[in-house]
Amino acid sequence: MHVIILAGGSGTRLWPLSRQRYPKQFVSLEALGGRSLFQLTLERALRLADPEELRIVAGDEYFFHIVNQAAEISIPLNETQILREPAGKNTLPAIALGLESIAPDAPTLILPSDHFIAGESRFAEIVRYAETYAHDRIITFGVVPTYPETGYGYIEPADFGAEITEVRSFHEKPDSQRASEYIQSGFLWNAGIFLLSPAVFRREIDRANPEFSSVFYTDESTEKRFEAITSESIDYGLLEKSRTVSVAELSGVEWTDLGSFDALANFLWAVSSEKPEIIEYDAQKNFALSETRDKVIALVGVDDLVVIDTPDALLVAKKGATQWAKSIVKSLASQDHPAADIGRTVYRPWGSYTIIDEGPGFKSKRLTVLPGKKLSSQMHHHRSEHWVVVSGTARVEVDGNSILLRKGESTFIPTGSQHRLENPGKITLHLIESQIGDYLEEDDIVRFSDDFGRG
Repeated sequence: MHVIILAGGSGTRLWPLSRQRYPKQFVSLEALGGRSLFQLTLERALRLADPEELRIVAGDEYFFHIVNQAAEISIPLNETQILREPAGKNTLPAIALGLESIAPDAPTLILPSDHFIAGESRFAEIVRYAETYAHDRIITFGVVPTYPETGYGYIEPADFGAEITEVRSFHEKPDSQRASEYIQSGFLWNAGIFLLSPAVFRREIDRANPEFSSVFYTDESTEKRFEAITSESIDYGLLEKSRTVSVAELSGVEWTDLGSFDALANFLWAVSSEKPEIIEYDAQKNFALSETRDKVIALVGVDDLVVIDTPDALLVAKKGATQWAKSIVKSLASQDHPAADIGRTVYRPWGSYTIIDEGPGFKSKRLTVLPGKKLSSQMHHHRSEHWVVVSGTARVEVDGNSILLRKGESTFIPTGSQHRLENPGKITLHLIESQIGDYLEEDDIVRFSDDFGRG
């Protein structure tokens, strides 16, 4: 069996915990043992497929997240398995792109990268059973609802309670009254997981959506095809139009789409014994999460609030209204506000940096460089830098001279000097960078060479 992982979502509904350049599927959560949802999805996929049978579809900006996070959990991926979308055009084009490199009759499971599933063995068992039906059909997977969720789509099965049955109809996200009616009628949550073969997909897309088929299946480059197609979900573009769709019930499996802070709050309360440092007086049913360790959050006289605290942004929302975070990101992006894209921690192909403090003429960062990685060979016109190694080993080149720095050792990089930082060791390098200068923005970088193709 092949598995396609869809990892291109922007995660804007979980702002400010996630950002457009660091969406929710890549955010590490303590409740998940310090792993990300993407990493858990990779492990889920390997219960059903060999490593070489994996395909990951995502935008180019997430490529290094995929490579680095797979390496963290010792899953080998090569570049041909990571299929880069030239533009985000929703799930239908992403799935079509992923299926292109898979044999026509090979059963293929489509997994979102931002879902949590408990009961992995049972999930794999259900998928293997559904595989026997997938030679000539599209199989989708449904979850028995536990409450009237308005953020999920619903599936009406033809035979209620059957392990696999035909889909009678799909229903988009309802209001709360209709969601309650759906539950009473035996509808299932649409888990957004699919099992099909490339041949069945192509046959059904040709029949049900010839407009898409005529644009996507051409000899043009991927870039031109994505430029020409419209943004379309697999639900609208195929499933609701196809007559060969069945649903398998994920019985005995706990499934959660962490698509809002309401869902995240319920999930964290259920799986984690560690609670945030929160003090409440005349307050109840609040959820608070802070990225700053040991920060105390005090709530007085308020109920049913979600409070998300990060070093550069604070979200306070009424429960049930956290879906508006997506609109906040849109508003920030329209103002070119950096908080829409990045937080205090910025991820790079070589690791990350976190801004510790800044003010007129100075900026302090904590740099994390992964084993074997190196920054570009570069120069700055307007700032000098002082590096102090906190842990690990650093190889530093300055104007052609190379030195090795260990824990507690430091070096100075004068303004205008060509320099490069490398981690030659087997453990992660951590160092403190102190910048002094009249201009300290990231565009004051002149690159001479770079392992990651950045100009």
